[in-house]
Amino acid sequence: MPSLHRSLPFALTLLGAASGALAQTSSSPVSIFGVIDMGVGRYQLAGRPSNNEVVASPLITSRLGFTGSEDLGGGLRANFFVTHMMRPDTGEAGRFPGDVFWSSRATVGLSGGFGQVNVGRMNSPLFFTLLKFDPHELAPAAPTFMQTYPGGQPLATPMAVPDSAINNGIQYDSPVISGFSASLHAGTAEVPGTHKARFGYSANYSSRALSVAIAGETLSAPIVAGETRQNALAGAVSYDFNVVKVAGIYQRYGQRWL
Repeated sequence: MPSLHRSLPFALTLLGAASGALAQTSSSPVSIFGVIDMGVGRYQLAGRPSNNEVVASPLITSRLGFTGSEDLGGGLRANFFVTHMMRPDTGEAGRFPGDVFWSSRATVGLSGGFGQVNVGRMNSPLFFTLLKFDPHELAPAAPTFMQTYPGGQPLATPMAVPDSAINNGIQYDSPVISGFSASLHAGTAEVPGTHKARFGYSANYSSRALSVAIAGETLSAPIVAGETRQNALAGAVSYDFNVVKVAGIYQRYGQRWL
């Protein structure tokens, strides 16, 4: 799985209406990163015939991304992050046919002593909680991912949404204070009557060996069986014994209980 990482100089200008002006104080590099993951094997999804395949991204989704940060002075930084998913077995863009180009993340935001705020397309706090505690790191072919987010797979998953990322989102991530941190996310609709709202949250604690988290998500939109609201709740814990690390995840999904 070859990876790519390189730095290029850039200057980021932040424009806006305010009583004062933020001056650009220095330039920072743009980081280019990526991974290409390929596999060869015999595969069979439930209810479908088996097939010998060259498969893209069996362990981690192949991607190419760009990220950068600009010092605005006074401890404030402007940041951007864009990631393009791809299928290297065919050279096609996206994780599945019809996927958007910046399918993983496309955000711009500000960070400082208060934490950070990002706007755009990004994964939810629930996704990142599962990513942190899943032993397979949400590999596309692993059970946790396939049973939570359908993506391009022909599976009926509990959240009944086609994507682990959320469009039109705004997210706040707090700083880590004595091991504690939290995230809040809201995704809105630009077209009335589609996805009315999607809200998420997580609370985390991490020490040298122990990590504990709780995360949830609420989706208000037309979904399966005439339902218009679905909720997800996950709790996770891990402990690092140095020679072995033990982790567990509990998830619950429902229409109206949250």
